Amino acid sequence: MHRSMHRIQQAKYLMQDGMYTLSEMECMGSCVNAPMIAVADYSGPDARSFKYTYYEDLTPQDAVSIMEDLKAGKTPRVGACVAVL
Repeated sequence: MHRSMHRIQQAKYLMQDGMYTLSEMECMGSCVNAPMIAVADYSGPDARSFKYTYYEDLTPQDAVSIMEDLKAGKTPRVGACVAVL
């Protein structure tokens, strides 16, 4: 995945591999943990069995790393991506 992915300016963007669509969302109800990503997993048995996983407190590099991990079949750590002091 290209390292400048975080510079995409379109409101909705389909990745070249067709596996992921990036979309901007106005409010995810978690301002204190912004910026964040919600990953929708549609791998269930039918269209109604999807689930969301949330990644919070992201840097642009965190977002790229999460997408690279998902593409590689890895499971990124869920929740806040900042170190707790």
